[in-house]
Amino acid sequence: MAYVVVTAFVLLGAVNSQNNLLFWALGLAIGGLLASGFVSGMSLMGIVVEREPLPQAQADKPFALGYRVRNKSRFMPAYALLIEELPPVRGAPTSDALAQRPGRSGRWPWDRRREAASWHLVGRPTASVGRVPPRRTVRCETAALVSQRGPFTLGRVRVSTTFPFGVARKSVTFDLPQDGLAWPTVHRLRSDLVETILLPDPDGTEAIAAPGAGEEFYGVREYRVGDRIRDVSWRLSARADTLVVTQRSARAPRRLVLHLDLEPALAQRHDPKAEQLLSLAASLIVEAGRRAIGVSLAIPRAGYASSAVSTPGGRAGLLQRLGAYGFTESAQTFVKPPAGYGAVVLTLIRGPATGAGVHTLTGEDLARLRAEHTEPPQRTELDP
Repeated sequence: MAYVVVTAFVLLGAVNSQNNLLFWALGLAIGGLLASGFVSGMSLMGIVVEREPLPQAQADKPFALGYRVRNKSRFMPAYALLIEELPPVRGAPTSDALAQRPGRSGRWPWDRRREAASWHLVGRPTASVGRVPPRRTVRCETAALVSQRGPFTLGRVRVSTTFPFGVARKSVTFDLPQDGLAWPTVHRLRSDLVETILLPDPDGTEAIAAPGAGEEFYGVREYRVGDRIRDVSWRLSARADTLVVTQRSARAPRRLVLHLDLEPALAQRHDPKAEQLLSLAASLIVEAGRRAIGVSLAIPRAGYASSAVSTPGGRAGLLQRLGAYGFTESAQTFVKPPAGYGAVVLTLIRGPATGAGVHTLTGEDLARLRAEHTEPPQRTELDP
């Protein structure tokens, strides 16, 4: 822009003064402007951009956006490329519509007057590529941030360059519709308070009616090859005139059951207290994973109940369920919660038995359980 302004002043000076030197300067300025636009446009003719699959994302936490930039040109390299995410627009073509337009490489004639759709990313993520050789593919990435939990959509990607003189910018826009899902924000919780919720007894286990490696007595049987010598009951062996070993009861795996009672309409409206409650539930799921505790999630209002999961993939599925809560359920009429915000309650049932202790927490308890200011954050296998 500054170059164009300077060129305009040189033009006015040359016309008013009829100075040959100014006319020479004007010709050089216009020539540089045309050459820059020609080279920039030619370098973008063979550029194709593809967005990589979206990684797992959390609300208010940066995640990586990856791109693959391919140069189809045989001889012309591309320099100083700027890749920028643009908000999707209402009425934008779908991927199926683009597939029916052969030879256009994902380009679409956009109408700038159309109203922009909702944009959940903070700012416009931007990546840069220094050089893309002919017939080569270069990968680049940038950081993006989702402002709120729930589904979000990425639409257009603009590739631009000002090479070689930096005075004229040429760009091409690709439509790359892609849907993503942001989990609730996961916080590190205080260990001293979480232990009272996640551990029902000192070792966090209870005996079940099956042989195993527990401590309680289960029964006796004859000795088998491979049994430990210390498990041999010498007194019973002397009476039976054969080796007899003592069996112990197996230990029930530790389990945490999350019972979420939340109006879907509140979650869909991103009510602050509802978001706090979902964030607390997600944080407890991750904390259970750190302690190797199986966790299950029950949401009566959505008719959903999961079995206990203990793997990173299983916990990721529960976090996705919390991220999509309020958007995948059928629409419901908004109901004003009773006094004390009783409609936003998270009931925690711990232990394998039905009659185990029950903790009732609300979203306001998140501030009390958070450990960001008391313990250093630690990365887990579930962090995107």
